[in-house]
Amino acid sequence: MATRHGFKTFTTLLILLLCVSVCYSSHPYATTSFSYKTDDNSFDCYTPLSEINEESCVSTKANGAKTTFCTGFVINPKKKQVAIVARFDNNHQTFCKDDYSTQWSSGSGILYDPLSHLLYVTFNTYASDKTKKIKTDFTKYTNHYHGWLREPGTLVHMKVPVITSLNPVNGNVLGATFFDSVSPLTKQHNGMKITGLHVTTYSTKFGQRELVVSAKSRFNPRRPDGTAMICTGREPVDYQAHFSLDLKKVLKVKAQHCF
Repeated sequence: MATRHGFKTFTTLLILLLCVSVCYSSHPYATTSFSYKTDDNSFDCYTPLSEINEESCVSTKANGAKTTFCTGFVINPKKKQVAIVARFDNNHQTFCKDDYSTQWSSGSGILYDPLSHLLYVTFNTYASDKTKKIKTDFTKYTNHYHGWLREPGTLVHMKVPVITSLNPVNGNVLGATFFDSVSPLTKQHNGMKITGLHVTTYSTKFGQRELVVSAKSRFNPRRPDGTAMICTGREPVDYQAHFSLDLKKVLKVKAQHCF
């Protein structure tokens, strides 16, 4: 009897493991397409979905309903350009947030992952003085949520990306990290151009997922520990970083002609 019971228990566990594997592997890329738009993406919280540039939005359908997320920028009462994110359900606005930053910023890319129920938005934030030292209130997110890169350094150019994870129900920030590269000579920093985001399953057995960020870098991109890679090829460098979904760590990186 004990042997038979043990065999039944083993068989049940095996079936459960196979089910988990099939369930997750059948949705390896169950994300919306990444939308990246750096211009013509101005709108405000009174703008209907029909008047927002569709290249600034992503949509998903579930249970007969269509949900659309959009990002861009709005000119606030102080005549500053600030980032904005909005959600529409069946073309009706569900939320609109333009209080992520009080300084110059814009939403540049957006991705929704229904399996992890997370909305990823890339923002551009800008240096606020001639020293090109970023003084941005996005650091309140990167510090509070213990992001992989909490503070950018002195910039060669005025702009640096911030990758955020948002609650898709209300747009609140759940995680954030800066994303830049480092000059091997001057130690100055340079924002990278993000060209793609997607969420993938790297362990079908346990359903472990990661955010993959693709970018082009003119300086040396970073290793998972944050130090600058050594590069031997020409710029720009094609770079890929695999983040934990909470954006607290980078699991691995890959860069052309870099180690």
